[in-house]
Amino acid sequence: MAYILRAERTHAKSFGEITITAISCLRKDEKNIMVQGTIAGSTSYNNQSLNDILKDINLWKKYSEEINQHFYNFIHNNEVNIENLTSKNLISRNLIFFFSETIKTTETFIEDFQIIHNDIISENITDKTVSLLKNIGEFSAQANIDYGRSWHSDQASAHYAQVSDIYCQLYCRGRDYFVTLQDTSNAAWRLNQYKGTGTIIMQNFNNIFNDDVTNIQQGNNLTMNVPAFSEDILNNLDEKISELINVVTKRSSKDNISEIQQETHKDKPNKTKIMDYLKQINLLENSANITTIISGIISLLNLK
Repeated sequence: MAYILRAERTHAKSFGEITITAISCLRKDEKNIMVQGTIAGSTSYNNQSLNDILKDINLWKKYSEEINQHFYNFIHNNEVNIENLTSKNLISRNLIFFFSETIKTTETFIEDFQIIHNDIISENITDKTVSLLKNIGEFSAQANIDYGRSWHSDQASAHYAQVSDIYCQLYCRGRDYFVTLQDTSNAAWRLNQYKGTGTIIMQNFNNIFNDDVTNIQQGNNLTMNVPAFSEDILNNLDEKISELINVVTKRSSKDNISEIQQETHKDKPNKTKIMDYLKQINLLENSANITTIISGIISLLNLK
């Protein structure tokens, strides 16, 4: 269907400043997102750290990727049924086109979230960084309104039985997504307070490595082999390693993970080698999320 293909290439339009609250159509256990206020856009970020904001940026980006893929797959896989519904005037082509625009919107949000993520990690928080995040929140607030208006003004609202899949899979999921992202405006307000401060996100983590280098140079017991890790520790380690494998992007990082698995299962594992592999992964990936996982591994294995 041509109108679907056009929707994927069309940039979403600008919206006004009207605000409204909405009740989520989607069960909360279907979203991998932070716990947020029951009223749209009401979550406070007054006491949130920069690391907290970064974690939410990563969650919102992942959520955007999930919605993007869901909308694309649903519309693509149901082209025949959608064409049948529109031909019978059970739903308008304009409404389908409106839902299709969400594909492009999420693509843009994904790119913007990545830019914001990179700016925070590189300690380069600027007016542009804050503006991008604020725009996502303002856009989402208006998109929430437009979702409601578009659905209830369309003939589809009078034919729920015939269009229930579209209602649940597009209208509800899409509106819930935009309701959730309204909180990015609040995060932007807090992020603005970190602008130009040169805050070092991973300073404590890097200090761990720096201390270890000193320890190695001094020849203390960090370079020595230690007794085998207990079964409980190894079981917990396996969970953290699985989590790490799922988020690393570099081949070299995966090779280092394999080395860690082999070393930690030895009768006399070497802490220096394990720390070296973890340091290489951290430098290769340059991700706050991965840094958090690695910090957990360091704590679990008592490498510090």
